[in-house]
Amino acid sequence: FDLRIWSVVTSLDPLRMYLLKTGIPKVSQWVFDKSAKNVKEQCMHVLMPGTLECFISERADVLRPYPTRTDVDAWYEAMHPKGKKFWKNVAWPSIEWKLRGV
Repeated sequence: FDLRIWSVVTSLDPLRMYLLKTGIPKVSQWVFDKSAKNVKEQCMHVLMPGTLECFISERADVLRPYPTRTDVDAWYEAMHPKGKKFWKNVAWPSIEWKLRGV
């Protein structure tokens, strides 16, 4: 998946940044396969829902419901490890920590 994180920087020295409390995920619609035949297969890569040819393919494995934010149950259940606790206590704080080092 790919995750969009929205922020506003109000100062560079010292760095002051405000983050939206949720990310916007983009999740691949097909199970990843790194074989050479799939290198240029667009459906293998991260796409937003709406790419009809990727959705109707027999290879499609679209998350339903598709998570549109990182603060909804569909997102917590699609993640590995699963659950809100992991996302809130480990994953999101890790993202915040990395952004502090920018």
